[in-house]
Amino acid sequence: MLKLLPMWDYLCPRCHREVSKNSHQCPSCGERFPFPLRVPPRCLKSKEVLERYVHEKIFPRISTWQREYLAQFFTVIFQDGFESGNFSAWTGTSITSGDSLTVANDNPHHGTYSAKMVTGVTTDVFTYAYKTLATTYTTLYQRVYVKISSVSTTVFNADGKRVDFVIFVGSGGRVVQAGLRRDAGVVKWHLQYRNAGSWYDAFSSTPTPQANTWYCFEVMQTTGSSGSDRLYINGNLVIEVTGVSNNDRGSPAQIQAFGEHYVASSVTV
Repeated sequence: MLKLLPMWDYLCPRCHREVSKNSHQCPSCGERFPFPLRVPPRCLKSKEVLERYVHEKIFPRISTWQREYLAQFFTVIFQDGFESGNFSAWTGTSITSGDSLTVANDNPHHGTYSAKMVTGVTTDVFTYAYKTLATTYTTLYQRVYVKISSVSTTVFNADGKRVDFVIFVGSGGRVVQAGLRRDAGVVKWHLQYRNAGSWYDAFSSTPTPQANTWYCFEVMQTTGSSGSDRLYINGNLVIEVTGVSNNDRGSPAQIQAFGEHYVASSVTV
């Protein structure tokens, strides 16, 4: 592992931004210098910085077995509590006309901020923040803390109406998506998964989703010819499908939060 880490970082003497080892001019501030400052690698300053460096710089350059071995020690690929006050930590956002996606401080789960999505559109639309990962993962978890303003059958006014909180995307498109969906007149936790090139739905009857309640919502997928998908609510496994062929669109390389929604009237997440 140590052989894969840099021995030194090289900084501009003026602005202290990272430059290449043999550079003589800073690309950021334009400062010219005979040689850059040599300092101990900043990736060793904290566990969080080291994890980010490993996932962004090392994982794309090593073999699959090396990546899977290291993943057991560097499991946090990406995390953001929106404490920046914006979506700068994400690769980007996509917002359908009529929806809004903001960072707000009126109702955080923890800290000062949270992401807030308001939809007033009654057609099949997509409003989400997305993060493109440095590589693909055969096993991937995504956890979000969610609260929805209404789970009533007035909002989810027909079977099939839904809001997704988590979506995984592979090279060929979406590979799993999960959230709330109305089924037989009841709004339930829902996971939609791939099997042999088609979509299938799985529902959980417990715990019953409640409005204006924070939930820890976590999705896991293992991709393969005999893959599996799981949904955890507050740490409890509530949906599991196994032995499915879910590799037709590749392994996930992007995560989306909020995602697709198709509801009858305005709802806030």
